[in-house]
Amino acid sequence: DASFKSMNARMVALADVVRSDPDISAVGMTGGQNTVNTGNFFIALRPKEEGRTATADEIIARLRPKLAKVEGANLFLQAGQDINVGGRLSRTQYQYTLTDANLAELNDWAPRVLERFRQLPQLADVASDQQNSAAAAMLTIDRARASSFGITPALIDATIYDAIGQRQVAQYFTQINSYHVVLEATPQLQDDPRLFDKLYLTSPITGEQVPLSSFVKIDTNRTAYLSIGHQGQFPAVTISFNLAQGASLGDAVEAINKALAGMGRP
Repeated sequence: DASFKSMNARMVALADVVRSDPDISAVGMTGGQNTVNTGNFFIALRPKEEGRTATADEIIARLRPKLAKVEGANLFLQAGQDINVGGRLSRTQYQYTLTDANLAELNDWAPRVLERFRQLPQLADVASDQQNSAAAAMLTIDRARASSFGITPALIDATIYDAIGQRQVAQYFTQINSYHVVLEATPQLQDDPRLFDKLYLTSPITGEQVPLSSFVKIDTNRTAYLSIGHQGQFPAVTISFNLAQGASLGDAVEAINKALAGMGRP
């Protein structure tokens, strides 16, 4: 449930670790492509003609413990391939997809399978694209009380958007550039669930300021989906992995089948 702003700082920290390796020549990164709490790295290795002796897999192996020390983010690395196995974009090279028409059952079993895969010595860098526990807030409007002040749900929605939606309210021009004027609450307030207690609306009837909390109940003890993957028409969770050193894909498939057979999954 990290924000784009916090992800940016964490990605910079990860990039600094990667750049510190002597066999890395360049690092590029992009963020927020699928969800705001994800990003992609593109890493170029020094040519062997310039003295690089380590393979891509060896560089990944020595970066892994260093990257694990960066708090709040995980970076999964895989060597570029001429031919990829599977058509999904995943965090690591190989994929195993779970599907279920029952979303609740899928949410229950996907973490179990993920944990079981992490115990297999043939697999490394096991990751999942399941994102169903983002922080969320549920606002319930007391419409009768709000209407007594002449306040509509549309006005409430607009006020909240003014605070956290980065509304563009103006644009001004100079001789060489143009600038957008953005209305928003301070960054400290945007990260604080108590922000809603500090918002006020102007009553069209009385002209006085009315606190949002007087007619809106806010529940912050909730979670929400950032995304739901699909396989065809059904909800799906993809678990991806790299191969452990010395393991073949056949070894991994055999280990996965044995592990799943003993779990009694539906």
